[in-house]
Amino acid sequence: MKRLIVSCFAAGACLAAGVVGATDYMWAGGERGKSGNWSDPKMWTGGDGTSYPKTLDDTASFPTWSDHTVTFTEDIEIGTLGKVNGFNYTGVIFDLGGHTLTVHQASEVLFTYEVPTEKNMTPFKQPTFKNGELVFASDSKGVQMGGNGQSNCGGFTLDGATSNLKFNKVYTYNTSKIVIKNGGVWNCPLSQCYQYNQKVANEKGGFVQVTGVDSQLNMTNCSTDLTTVFNGNEGGLYVQDGAEANFNANVEIGGSYLTGVNQKFSTNSFIVVEDATVNIGKRLLFGGWWQWGYNEQKEQYGPTLSVKGKASVTVGDEIHVWDGVAAKFEYHPTSAGWTTAPVRAKSLSVAPRGEGMPYSGTTTNLIHAADWAALSGTAIPLLELTTANAEALAGFAAHSVIVDYDETLFPAPPTVGVSDDGKKLLLTAPAGVREDLLFPGLTASCDMVGLGVERVSLAFATFGRNCTDLDAATVSVYDNAACEGTPIAVETLDVTQMTDPAGTYEVVFDGLDLSKTYWAKAYVRNDGGSEATAVVKIEEDLM
Repeated sequence: MKRLIVSCFAAGACLAAGVVGATDYMWAGGERGKSGNWSDPKMWTGGDGTSYPKTLDDTASFPTWSDHTVTFTEDIEIGTLGKVNGFNYTGVIFDLGGHTLTVHQASEVLFTYEVPTEKNMTPFKQPTFKNGELVFASDSKGVQMGGNGQSNCGGFTLDGATSNLKFNKVYTYNTSKIVIKNGGVWNCPLSQCYQYNQKVANEKGGFVQVTGVDSQLNMTNCSTDLTTVFNGNEGGLYVQDGAEANFNANVEIGGSYLTGVNQKFSTNSFIVVEDATVNIGKRLLFGGWWQWGYNEQKEQYGPTLSVKGKASVTVGDEIHVWDGVAAKFEYHPTSAGWTTAPVRAKSLSVAPRGEGMPYSGTTTNLIHAADWAALSGTAIPLLELTTANAEALAGFAAHSVIVDYDETLFPAPPTVGVSDDGKKLLLTAPAGVREDLLFPGLTASCDMVGLGVERVSLAFATFGRNCTDLDAATVSVYDNAACEGTPIAVETLDVTQMTDPAGTYEVVFDGLDLSKTYWAKAYVRNDGGSEATAVVKIEEDLM
């Protein structure tokens, strides 16, 4: 994917390049819906009416509660963005048009919005940067999202294939909402940055969402000593639909990067990976040393890792689970299953927490098996370790819960166990399915083609339950209800053309004498070895 490369300037170089006479510009499009081009002097106040912010001594601010689009026709480099209000309840869209906006932030810029309440249900507003690059140069003070100890929150949206946001330092508070989509890339801070940390708050729903092919949360430039923490109330990280999140250090769900800080109110924090990729350079940690896992109503609210579809989570070092914080590993296999475990790590450990902390719930493997049920008789990996640890995996297997599968179809539930080499947690289907519940929907119709001679059409309404890829399909006509003996006629279907399990497939028999009664038997076998039959009676009253 094409990326624009923008150099970050040193502080001394910025000052040397500055222009005498700093100007503080304010966007003039204050009324809702007012949009315009950044390079149009009429869109700004504070200057002489013929200029706009375009030098290293210029600042550009935007009014509170404003909604509009700012377009670009050139690269812009200025001293400070959002000097007056930051982006306080501001829904400005910066459509960069393939250009770059570079800022040298003399003070932290605020991306904030007010938390909706029953008295104030105003939706959150945050800036959107699309189709270009926003770069905070190396001398910048950074960005603060939300207010420390305040009720307001913050965030931003990156939208577009060349969006590439480079922050120098980031602080986040409360339930910030960050969206990276359509190929946008958030190049998270350099080695001196603060880790992304959703602070514990009374409000719910802070998250980072990375969605779409080539969209990326990139924290590989961060210090390897830092831990990225997702610990907000019912908040965390979504990586979806071909996106990536890359970390070169530790990642923690539902805990605190500060030893001894009580995070018991960090409820239902999560990382959800759906048809996407997450790479973690060091450890993935669940819960905190001080964390509780139940509230007064005994509702489970431990940290969760959820993998769905074609998900891949790779941990360079250890998966570390604090004991008794109700941590949850949630698996949603595809209908085709997994040939490679969606979660892979070097090692696995479960460790005790602080002395006297209450036991708040076991670690659970929650497995949604409905779509995967088609692979009856197979085993698929859930979790794989480089270093064998059969004991730890067996502990995980003992606390597995299988949900969302058809209990009427299987003679027994699927099971979770450990591979012989002690490296894999495996989900295994029962040996077979109930044959009596497997049947294709078979119907018959007749047309007269001659005196006493009929054409009989037989149609599958479906392959039959648990039949997805067919290995064989035939229809045979018999003169007895038991369908025994030599059939009167047989048609073999081309299974390579039968690709829709819910499709209708017709077989025609000419020349049957419907003064007699016949029985047609349909037979299908899938590539897993499961067989199904259906019988329909053919007689004159079908006409």
